[in-house]
Amino acid sequence: LDMPVLTTVGGCLNIYENLGLTSVAAPSLTSVDIDLDIRDNLTLMSLDLPALTTVADDLWISGHAVLVSFAMPNLTIVGEDMYVFENAGLTSFDMSSLATVDADLDIYDNQSLASLAGLSSLTHVNRDLHIIDTYCASQSDAGAFAVGLTVGGIVGVHGNGVNYPCP
Repeated sequence: LDMPVLTTVGGCLNIYENLGLTSVAAPSLTSVDIDLDIRDNLTLMSLDLPALTTVADDLWISGHAVLVSFAMPNLTIVGEDMYVFENAGLTSFDMSSLATVDADLDIYDNQSLASLAGLSSLTHVNRDLHIIDTYCASQSDAGAFAVGLTVGGIVGVHGNGVNYPCP
């Protein structure tokens, strides 16, 4: 799914349950005014949103069996909840400009994710933070990442490092 001229979405952008979808690219997309929901695309291998700076409400990246990495390097704020979960093949992601998640941040059940380095600029999670069952990242690395943040609610970090270190 190539959307080369899409620059803004005035509502929700939902891309889910598309059998056979292998890539999503929106190189000019800068903002989504409500939710960005990319879910349950079992054959998705590539997700590239290089110009995206703002998701005003929720951001979902979940249920992708073969997605190895994704890039949103200019995203600076998620206005509500952010979910990255059940991406079995995910080894890394780039959200290196993201500074704030205004509500919950849930990263869980990403069996191959070895690092949270893709969130290197994150400083604030204004509600709850959960890093759970990220099997290839060590429990101590996940804990150290959480300690480096200002979190307004509950911090849950457990079940990580089951397969640490992963090949």
